[in-house]
Amino acid sequence: FAARPLPAGAVVAPAPLVHVPHAEFFAPAPRPAGAPPGPHNPKQLLWNYCFGYGDSAWSLCPTTHAALINTHADPTKINVRIRWGAPSPAAKASYRLEPLDVLAAQNSTRLSFDYVATRPIAEGEELFVDYGKAWHEAWHAHVAAWLGDDTPGYVSAADRDAATAVLLPGRDAYAPHHALVCRHDGGNAVPEIPTLPHRDDAALWWPCAVVPGETSPAVDDEVGEGYTVEILARDGAPRAVATVHGMPRHHVRFVDRPYMSDVHRAGAFRHRMGVPEDLVPLHWIDGYQEEDVGGLYDEVRVAVQRHLAVEQAMEMAEKAAAKMAAEQ
Repeated sequence: FAARPLPAGAVVAPAPLVHVPHAEFFAPAPRPAGAPPGPHNPKQLLWNYCFGYGDSAWSLCPTTHAALINTHADPTKINVRIRWGAPSPAAKASYRLEPLDVLAAQNSTRLSFDYVATRPIAEGEELFVDYGKAWHEAWHAHVAAWLGDDTPGYVSAADRDAATAVLLPGRDAYAPHHALVCRHDGGNAVPEIPTLPHRDDAALWWPCAVVPGETSPAVDDEVGEGYTVEILARDGAPRAVATVHGMPRHHVRFVDRPYMSDVHRAGAFRHRMGVPEDLVPLHWIDGYQEEDVGGLYDEVRVAVQRHLAVEQAMEMAEKAAAKMAAEQ
């Protein structure tokens, strides 16, 4: 949402891009130990937050919150577009015309987008950018084919939490799908924790597990002894950092274990946001061949058409001439 009024043409947000040259980088991580066999989504969720063009293997992943700007089925709601970011020492326009193998070898951001207002945007108005025709077609096909839950036995963490009155002991009591988190302030006693805004609330939740043989689940957790729990390290290491006695049930929640939530199921939607055709350098398109030096000068022509500086276009021409001379 716009935090202030924005005139047409204003840069809403910059988006430095991580360029990913191969689709296999988005392959899923190995399934957690003990996870049941079955279908698993073939792509990481990050795929949904990156830009791509057609069948090109290249993806461009924004490193700012601009990646969270939604799209809209109603084109009249679109109020933001993307363009290549203004040239800078870290994001030169000429990087877009480098051979792909040269660009792929760079391990830092070399490209950037600007999100730009297409019309005046009022303060508080939601921002929408067009994800492209291919994305919308894929989304409509996904919705039309959706038949509901495609993972037998899957229960969301929220549903498991609502249906569970008595907690089981052990760190793996709810593996492979779920784990527990407890409200904890760093001490060894249950604190008086006020109701806080969601943004601040997350800091009070820690991985935890009920200690076997030391619970009083039959007692009303509002007034009784509650559970003895071990507070686990947040870095994933299998070690306890504290033991808390008298943890009430309402201070314990279920959460999904990594890669086990509904967004990682086999039928979950995956599609990159689309890069407008007029932004895509020719040599990024799969199957494009530079059959002769004329192909290199095509890049110069496209660079001029896409409003790059004349000096940059001349630089491309010099590189093309040097390449032709080296090959003779």
